[in-house]
Amino acid sequence: MSYRMSSYVSTRPGEYLGFSRLTPFRVTVIYVAFGGLLLFVSDVLFVILIADSAVLARVQGVKGAVEVLLTGGIIYVLSARMQRQYQQSERRYHNLTTSSPAPIILFDGKGEMVWGNDAARELLGAEETETLVGRPLSAFVHPDDHDLCERVRFRVTERSEAVGPVQIRLRGEGRETRHTRVSAAPGWFQGEWVGQAVVVDVTELRNVEETLRSERDFIRNALDELSDVFYVFDHAGKLRRWNARLTEVTGYTDEELTRMDAATLFVPREDPPGDGSVVAALERGEGFVEADLATRDGKRRHYEFKGSRLTDDDGAEQVVGIGRDITDRTQMERELRENEQRYRTLVEMSPYSILVHSDGRVVYANDAFVDLVDGDTKEELTGTSLAEFFHPADREDVGQTAVLTQRGERLPTDRRHRVVTLDGRERHVEVTARPIAYEDEPAVLTVVNDVTHQRRYEEMLTGLHERTREMIHATDGERIAEIGIDTTDELLDTDSVVYAFDDSDRLVPLGWSDDFDGEGIRAVTRGDGPLWEAFVDGEERIVDLEETGLRPGPGADSPTSAMVLPLSNHGLLVIVAEGAASFTTTRREVLHLVRENMNAAFDRAERERSLRERDRRLERQNQALEQLNRLNAVIRDINQTLVRSATRSEIMESVCERISAGDQYSFAWTGARTPVDDCVEPEYWSGTDPEYVDHIRATDAQTPLSRLIAAALRDGAVQVAPNVLDDPDWDDHRSEILNYGYRSVAVVPIVRGDSVDDVLVIYAEDADIFDEREQTVLAELGETMGYALRNVDRAEAIQSDERMEIELAVHDRRLLTNRITAESDAHVEFVGAVTTETDSLRLFLRFDGVTETEVERLLEPLEQVTAVQPLSVEGEQGLYQLTVSTPPLVRILQRNGVRIRSLAAGGGTTTLVGVLRGSGSVRSVVDEIQSAYSETELLARRRNTDPIETRETFRDRILDDLTERQQEALRTAFYSGFYEWPRETNSAALAEMMGVASSTYQYHLRAAEQTVVRSVLESSELPDPLAG
Repeated sequence: MSYRMSSYVSTRPGEYLGFSRLTPFRVTVIYVAFGGLLLFVSDVLFVILIADSAVLARVQGVKGAVEVLLTGGIIYVLSARMQRQYQQSERRYHNLTTSSPAPIILFDGKGEMVWGNDAARELLGAEETETLVGRPLSAFVHPDDHDLCERVRFRVTERSEAVGPVQIRLRGEGRETRHTRVSAAPGWFQGEWVGQAVVVDVTELRNVEETLRSERDFIRNALDELSDVFYVFDHAGKLRRWNARLTEVTGYTDEELTRMDAATLFVPREDPPGDGSVVAALERGEGFVEADLATRDGKRRHYEFKGSRLTDDDGAEQVVGIGRDITDRTQMERELRENEQRYRTLVEMSPYSILVHSDGRVVYANDAFVDLVDGDTKEELTGTSLAEFFHPADREDVGQTAVLTQRGERLPTDRRHRVVTLDGRERHVEVTARPIAYEDEPAVLTVVNDVTHQRRYEEMLTGLHERTREMIHATDGERIAEIGIDTTDELLDTDSVVYAFDDSDRLVPLGWSDDFDGEGIRAVTRGDGPLWEAFVDGEERIVDLEETGLRPGPGADSPTSAMVLPLSNHGLLVIVAEGAASFTTTRREVLHLVRENMNAAFDRAERERSLRERDRRLERQNQALEQLNRLNAVIRDINQTLVRSATRSEIMESVCERISAGDQYSFAWTGARTPVDDCVEPEYWSGTDPEYVDHIRATDAQTPLSRLIAAALRDGAVQVAPNVLDDPDWDDHRSEILNYGYRSVAVVPIVRGDSVDDVLVIYAEDADIFDEREQTVLAELGETMGYALRNVDRAEAIQSDERMEIELAVHDRRLLTNRITAESDAHVEFVGAVTTETDSLRLFLRFDGVTETEVERLLEPLEQVTAVQPLSVEGEQGLYQLTVSTPPLVRILQRNGVRIRSLAAGGGTTTLVGVLRGSGSVRSVVDEIQSAYSETELLARRRNTDPIETRETFRDRILDDLTERQQEALRTAFYSGFYEWPRETNSAALAEMMGVASSTYQYHLRAAEQTVVRSVLESSELPDPLAG
């Protein structure tokens, strides 16, 4: 059965394959399977593979093997000769690809290399070709080109399409990235379809292209940067190219220039060359053509054009040229001609002396030179010898310079000489000589500048320089003023006064010339005349001398004017002269230099003074730092001792010993305020003998030391007597001071919370030891000691079985419970409290005698209460939770370690029973509460002795309170993981373990939990939020 092949072609397994033409064989079955072709042709079974190119395959059929060729969609059975030719062709193709200088790579459908020639191995940096086999193409492809490489593979191996060339960057092992062009197509290799890629390394080509592109851009940019216009036009006169300068000069856009021709843009002048056409002239090859360049706004610029004819690749001739704007040059040439006409007039009228000489004889002199040498007419100087007008010592050099300059053998130079006038006077001049042609003969043009005044100025500057050196080395303002006054006197023969601006905002006379009446020179205060105004404005001015208040002394000249020069922020320099005209430009310049030098000298002196003050300040700071370091060493030693101290006596004694043992202090003692008269007597001391301690105890409360101690207790701040020997208050204790060898005293309050009952008194051998920094350190020491004493008190309270119970009645309306009960018949009882992280307090209060509505009404206006939650309410009795900002009463109880035993309020009065442990001061607690709530009274205080409850006795007490079933329920829950998170069991399982109902088990467990929690919260050893 034969079939005609359809145009549908597929290489997917299980699909039919057809061809566009009828095969020359009888085809019985056509079927594609696994990328191959299975067909029966004339009862012979063929199995071949499909490809776009020719494929040679050996097919084993029923009647034997036969070679077949599939190409162009037609299957051919090859003869033996054709088979040999095809095999030879295949070998030649293999040899060609192997030896090809172009890298060739074969890859499979997974994108892995299966073969590569030597050129590919070299490109990819492999030592052997075999090492490339099995490696993915992506290993040698730049990461940015991975997607492109994958698309090429897919099209070649999956779609059997030819691709390329495409740009792909390759990176060989240990090599730089190479730019390549890759062409790929399907191919047959070792019995399988593969992709074959031919790689062309275009890296060098790319580099050359980049270089050419850069050079092209450089040339384009260079042309655009030209100040001249650049243009190219063809044989028809149409503009083809131009630079940015052309658009800038003409104002035309690039689009407009494209439509223009050169004849329209380059307009001939009135005297055009040749036929008048600029384009024609340039095409004829004429070197330069002058024409006008027409601009968009109708103006014209005069240009000089230079063009050359070139032939492009197509053989067309073009004109390339550059145009230079000579508008200004043309104008200058015209002006130069006019200037030449005016030259003689200018020479005649020049203030400089000008003469022309040839061969040593004067041939021309202007009127200025005639005046310089005191001549009468120019004619009398003509023909005279040049040397006659110069000093004998300069004549040889002048004559030699004239000869060489006339010959052009010496470059023109400026030289200084002395001119001798006809009447014999000398003038200092500066001579400039240039060779010229005068009346068609070689000559020398000489310009003579009279620098006599300039030389005098230079001499003044030299003297000023010497004075400046003296001024810079001056160390004080008086010396600087003296040198400045002497400088103006020597250089300008003028009198002057120097004022200094002092700390009292005045201008104080610092120095003046001898010709001034010193008694008439006074300080200048704020707003006092032109001197103060000139200083404030910072601007120099010339004023009448009478306005300054300065008076020349007897026998001095009669000056009438004064120049006022501000010296920055330092003061003023005032110079007097006979009239404002006396302050010539030269004098002003010299005075300005004097002023600048004085400013620099004042600045330097001030900097040096500041440096000296800084050095002294640093020395003092170093001394203070050394002192502070010594003090810190003492404090560190004391802190270590405080950590190890377990009792009050150890703390006090160790502090006194450490302080007195150092080099900085002589001795020290500590004392506590007595409860009877608030006096302080030494308790512990070190560094002194008991006699002095007894002396202190025997003195009354009116001594200077007693007053320091009282101030320290009252203010809680360090009190200091910096120098007791010079202090009149300590005069009565002079013998005591000298005998015990101290010069300063410091009283340090020992702060315990907000109360001060103890002081540390320190004596030092030197005066002014206790500066502000040291007082700060000592104040911290006092706080540290107070903290240590509080810790000792708490430790003693924990270990002691003594309890001080106090009962207080607070009537103050500021207390929350008083405000509640004062406005109702309610009775409020404190149940407990819990502190929160937001510095607020959750109070549990039991109300009696008021309903829930009345409680909300009572609490609503109280800003202190932020939230109210009823917990258990029945009629006029209920338990409520109140969230409040922490009241001052609670803070006081926390600081002093007072535990609330009971708190109840009614009728606007709160009764508090608290327990104070150990050696806590009842008085300090009561005083602190009264300071916050003035209407507070102490009703009673009782000393109770309770046995100390240990961990074992506490545990036994809890177990005694539990029934056997409660213990069993609690233990079962604990050991079964009921209290773990997440829970390992539940109440139903626990009930089953105990063999009881779940509700019965929960009843026993909750009863046991309630007993344990109550025992813990009511334990006297448990920290209470209201007890710190």
